[in-house]
Amino acid sequence: MEEPTIRLLHSRGHDETVRIRDRRDLYRVRHGIYISSDAWRQLTPWQRYEARVRAFLYRSPDAVLCLESAACLLGLPLFGEPRDIHVLAIDRSSSTRSGDVVFHTSSTPRDVIDVDGVLLTSLIDTAVDLGRTLAPAPALAIWDAVVRVGCATDALTERSNALRTTRGVRKVQWLASFADGRAESPGESVSRAAIAWLGYPSPVLQHEVSIDGDSYRGDFWWPQARLWGEFDGYAKYRVETNDLAALRHEKRREDRIRTRVRGFARWDLEDVITVDGLQRALHEAGLRPRMAADGTRLASLRRLFLNQRTT
Repeated sequence: MEEPTIRLLHSRGHDETVRIRDRRDLYRVRHGIYISSDAWRQLTPWQRYEARVRAFLYRSPDAVLCLESAACLLGLPLFGEPRDIHVLAIDRSSSTRSGDVVFHTSSTPRDVIDVDGVLLTSLIDTAVDLGRTLAPAPALAIWDAVVRVGCATDALTERSNALRTTRGVRKVQWLASFADGRAESPGESVSRAAIAWLGYPSPVLQHEVSIDGDSYRGDFWWPQARLWGEFDGYAKYRVETNDLAALRHEKRREDRIRTRVRGFARWDLEDVITVDGLQRALHEAGLRPRMAADGTRLASLRRLFLNQRTT
C-alpha cells in the first residue's frame, strides 16, 4: 500500500481558489496552511508530525531543524507524533519556546547539512542528540537505523564525547554497546530492548533457514531453545483487496518453519509496549528468562506514548 502524499495548501499561495479557511474539506495544519481532511486522516502519527514540520518551514525556511524535527526529514524512525517542533538557534542566549516550537541553544557547534533546501543537523548529530534525550527504546530504534546505513557506533560515541554536557552519557554508552544495524525495523529495535529488559537471552538477528530449497529469514532466533521469533508490523496482516493470497503465503511459510523449530513466537508493537503480550508470546513458545527483569526500563516502554500527541 502506498503512503499518502503530504501536499500542503497555503492560503496565500497559488493553491487558493476560494477562501481556504472556510472549506470544510481541509484540515488546518498551521496558521494559513492546510491539507485535505481525507489525506490527513490517512497519515500515520509520524507523518502528521512531518506535515507540521513542513508547514512550519513554509513560514520559516531558514530555520535549522534538530532533534525529532531533523529526524523526520532524515528518514529516521519516530514513535507517535512528537509534541514539539525543534529548531537549533545558536544565536540565542538560552533555549526558549514559542507555542509548539522550541528553540535550542548549544555550547558545542553542530554540523548542519542541507537536505533538499532544508537546513538540519547532520545524521550523526541528530542521532547523538536523540540518543541522549529520548527514552532508551526509541533511542535504540534511531541508533539501529543509523548503524544500518553505515554509521559506526564508534563515530557516534566520539561525537557524543565531544559534547559539553553530561546529560544522557550512560544511555549513550548503552546504545553504543547494544545498537545493531541488522534490526530492520523500529519494531524490531524496541523488541530487542524489551527482550533484554525482561531478562531473556539475546537472540540472533535475521537468522536464515533453508527448507526444500527455499530460504526463510526470521527476525529473532534463539539457537539453544530452537525458538523462532517474529515482529509483526502495523499493516502486515491487513485484509485488503489483493491481500488474501499474501495471507495464505504467510500461513504456508509459518507452517514450514514450524517443522524445523521447537517454538514459534509472534508479537506486534502493542505487545512490546505493554510488555505483557511479548512476555506471554515468548513464554508460550518455550523461552525462559535468565536474569531478573529491569523494571525501571520496562516502565519506560509503557510510558512511550504518554507524552506524545496522537491526535
